[in-house]
Amino acid sequence: MILIPRIIDARVLSNDQVNIGIVTRTLLEAEGRRLVALLIKPGPFKRSRILVVSDIAKVGDDKIILAEGSLLARKKDPRFRPLLRPGTSLIGRKVASSKGKDLGKVRLAKYKLEDGTLESISISKNAFVTFTRGSYIVEGKDILSFTGSEIEVKAEKLIKASSKLTEQMSTLGTKMFKLKTEAEGLVSSRERSFIIGKTSSYDITDETGDKVIEKGDIITADHISRATEAKRLHHLTLAAGTGGIRSRFQKWKDKH
Repeated sequence: MILIPRIIDARVLSNDQVNIGIVTRTLLEAEGRRLVALLIKPGPFKRSRILVVSDIAKVGDDKIILAEGSLLARKKDPRFRPLLRPGTSLIGRKVASSKGKDLGKVRLAKYKLEDGTLESISISKNAFVTFTRGSYIVEGKDILSFTGSEIEVKAEKLIKASSKLTEQMSTLGTKMFKLKTEAEGLVSSRERSFIIGKTSSYDITDETGDKVIEKGDIITADHISRATEAKRLHHLTLAAGTGGIRSRFQKWKDKH
């Protein structure tokens, strides 16, 4: 996706990471419903060029990677001349609901990288996007009309930015829990392969005082199962590690 105005000043790189220039402007058509191209400034004393959205391979936080074989068009290309007129940007336009309620102004516009169509706009009465009361997100399909400098949206399709943030945080929390569970499973698997067959250097008991393993016992799969059930697997790993050191030290003493 491409976020406006955040894309402004982003670096543009070729497919082989050669610096092309920076983004200075967006070129929109259909009253802002579609992002057609980006205006690129190659550097001081060099003429601006136009990058068509279909020639973009990837968009990062602060850079754009061109597709292999992409060519920049001249700024004077007649195809883009109507798009260079002032007032084509959505940012700063007033927004009202279909019931006439003043919602503020467009602070952020999100466009799809695949075809440049408008995905959503973020609206706020503040000078920046917030997640507090009075900030909204409207999907592109729910924009009714563009009338001069104003936009009309469906009143019943307003999404509170705060609820959107809550949804995103919930999704993030689910992903983090899944990663944590996978990581714990990986650690446990490595611990099992490390400790089996080693000697426990001390007694380990569960919460009720029952012994999971006694000092000097050889750790078996049964000990590992009991330690896992009693939440003492890390203790068993530590006992196996120090037990191995003591065993090697005892062998050294016996030889000398």
